[in-house]
Amino acid sequence: MEKVISVFIDESGDFGFVGDASKYYLITFIFHNQKDDISVNINKIKDRPVFHAGPIIRREYPFQNDTLEERKKLLQSIFMFTYSLPIKIKTFFYNKKEFNNDILKMQARISKDLFNFFLDNKDLFEGYKMKIYYDNGQNELSKLLNFNLAISTIDYEFKKEVHARDYRLYQVADFVTTIKLLEVKMKNSELSKTEKMLIDTRNLKNVYLRTLKKKEL
Repeated sequence: MEKVISVFIDESGDFGFVGDASKYYLITFIFHNQKDDISVNINKIKDRPVFHAGPIIRREYPFQNDTLEERKKLLQSIFMFTYSLPIKIKTFFYNKKEFNNDILKMQARISKDLFNFFLDNKDLFEGYKMKIYYDNGQNELSKLLNFNLAISTIDYEFKKEVHARDYRLYQVADFVTTIKLLEVKMKNSELSKTEKMLIDTRNLKNVYLRTLKKKEL
């Protein structure tokens, strides 16, 4: 039987440097060995809506009519679901001001980090097929992923037609990316009033981030 590791990838930010371009860029990987059955975990939240952490926090569609308490409960649900899963997490963070408006420098740094990560953890992936779940939302990231997976000699393939609504682990990737972005904003005193209302800094540090750290690769 083929041994498979599922990898769900989400990003926050963009590759731009002008106009409304993001200040930070983050990439999150969620690794799940398919031999570890998570059907029971998923069944526990089968009646929950699709989790999309950013809109939950900002009270955007389809959560625009939810109260603060309802949105807190939704965020708590995805957090507890994440906590229960036999997964590993890796998030890469980039402060774009370090690259002096040079997209090639940023791409080179990301490429180097991805290659080193795959190389350093090659023993974990040896003998496995890596199935990549990414919605190809950013062509630049797709190219970097393909290139570095190929030269690392990891056996991999990209799953076609990936939509976040269809995969709870993709929604976990979105959640982790959002929480890691909040960590950066907290350290730089950039949290908005809305963000602070939904997750106070004590809970962010002592509950959310401390728990996620235990699952990091």
